[in-house]
Amino acid sequence: LPGEKGVIVTVVGQQSSTDPDRSSVGIANLRTGKVDVILPGVRAIYASTGHLIVVKPNGVLWAVPFDPGSFRVTGAARELTDTVALRFGAASPGAADLSIDRNGNLTYVRGSSSSVQVVWVDRDGRWEPFPGELRSPVINGVALSPDGQRLAVAIAIENRDATLWIKPVAGGPGVRLTFQ
Repeated sequence: LPGEKGVIVTVVGQQSSTDPDRSSVGIANLRTGKVDVILPGVRAIYASTGHLIVVKPNGVLWAVPFDPGSFRVTGAARELTDTVALRFGAASPGAADLSIDRNGNLTYVRGSSSSVQVVWVDRDGRWEPFPGELRSPVINGVALSPDGQRLAVAIAIENRDATLWIKPVAGGPGVRLTFQ
């Protein structure tokens, strides 16, 4: 979080580590070490607009006004227009891949039954596919560079381990970084 006094975390109970309905978003206070649960969700990121972008257990995105100085929600949550793909496993109760750059551009893996697609979402909730139709049956993660110019994406093809690619946001060919 801004000011480097807190970190957004996902809080998962030991007895319910694979149940996304039992996960919550919390703030870890770096000064005290205490974690306060602030709302239900499987993942959240902070936007420079003063909002937490929260992924609910069903994959739906929400924007929640948030004060990073007091670690408090400051207004009503608003549902956004799309759903994020969730991955389930013993290590995470519905891991969700999303990233936001300094300018507030949100990138995430869109949910679908047969494949997932990376999309751009503007501040008004309008979305469009990432340039180059970045789509795969399994996208294991996305991260937007701080300058918003490149996207790192982990793609699994034909049930193999994921490979890491760097794709320019402006379009054009990607660069494969890993081969196993």
